[in-house]
Amino acid sequence: MDIKKSLKDVVVLVAICVVFATILAAVNSITAPIIDEQLADAVNQTYEAVMPDAEGFEDVDLSAYSLPATVKEAKRETSGKGFAVMLETKGYDIGMVLIVGVATDGTVTGATCVTSAETNGAEKTYGGNFAGKDKDGVLSVDLIAGSTLTTSAYRSAVVDAINAATVLGGGSADIRDEAQILSDNLNAALGLEGAEFTKVFMVEVVAGAEKVYSENSGKGYVALVDGKYVGVDADGNAVKVIDAETNEVTEGVDELKTTATAAVAIVAATELTEVTYDGEVSNKHCTITKIEKTATGNYVFTMDMKGHGIKGDKHEAYPSGKPSVIKLSISAEGKVIDTITLENNESAKWGGPYLEEGGFVSNFLGKTEAEAGDIDFVAESTNTTNSYKQSVLYAFEVFTALEGGATNE
Repeated sequence: MDIKKSLKDVVVLVAICVVFATILAAVNSITAPIIDEQLADAVNQTYEAVMPDAEGFEDVDLSAYSLPATVKEAKRETSGKGFAVMLETKGYDIGMVLIVGVATDGTVTGATCVTSAETNGAEKTYGGNFAGKDKDGVLSVDLIAGSTLTTSAYRSAVVDAINAATVLGGGSADIRDEAQILSDNLNAALGLEGAEFTKVFMVEVVAGAEKVYSENSGKGYVALVDGKYVGVDADGNAVKVIDAETNEVTEGVDELKTTATAAVAIVAATELTEVTYDGEVSNKHCTITKIEKTATGNYVFTMDMKGHGIKGDKHEAYPSGKPSVIKLSISAEGKVIDTITLENNESAKWGGPYLEEGGFVSNFLGKTEAEAGDIDFVAESTNTTNSYKQSVLYAFEVFTALEGGATNE
């Protein structure tokens, strides 16, 4: 081996790399400003598009205002016609950037999507639904089936733009997000401040109560009844009723308090007994890790769901290295009572959002086995949603076997 020749080759390669790096840096120093300028021009044209009557725009210093977290930039129309607001939100994927024009009367002058990583493309034309609408009108715009996450995020961002424009114009607006509004309502219903709550996983069919939340330190529960949050303290006494829409205390609702206290009493008294099952507890979509039963004959199944890691009939490695953990309860009458994802290991970009509360899993609430079988999986998240559906059907199969009936073949 000729060491001198090898060293010479290395020196030559290093020199070539240095030359190319220098050239690339020089090219970048020339092209980057051009690209940035073109991008800026495109954004400015978008501002003009969402407020066609604008005479011009000036930047707004957002640091002096409390605005929704989605707001990234805003421009004031120079003749006082309103504001154009840039927002970044998360729909089906992260990074959907919108620009929304808002007139001084709080109506939308236009809305468009600047950049997006969404999959169905609904965001490209959805903005046309909002022109001329105020906040109530925006909230009445229908979501697009098959693009619920995308269009829901879009619609919420438009509301954020209206709120931001109101604040920037010297007015006041409720800029809390849905999670903060919920927390504030739950606290108000129990007469608390700063308490934390957990949504109760329901294992009993409770008449009248849509949801129940427990205060984490044991101070009581809050039941959602007919659009009202009803607080029930640890002694079973109703505290306050908060309207979910107005966020204000509601009087004269004794029947709601009666419904809530009865629901909370059932939830607080529920006990689960683990069930031994000698049959199969696993298929290609899931493995049942625990079965429990209530005194009223309802069953609770905890399962490892093998979602995005399955390709056809062949098991492949999970992207995260492990399956998601899901849980569902089935009433003695054979209907799904509740569902919850205990551990979501699906991709944040693809299947993950469908396992969150309000996502694909909510389709199964109240469904029988036959009805659950009719629910279609989501095309752009086939592995996750189909595996979830098949996991629910497998739980029904085991439920039938436990009740002494014939299992599905």
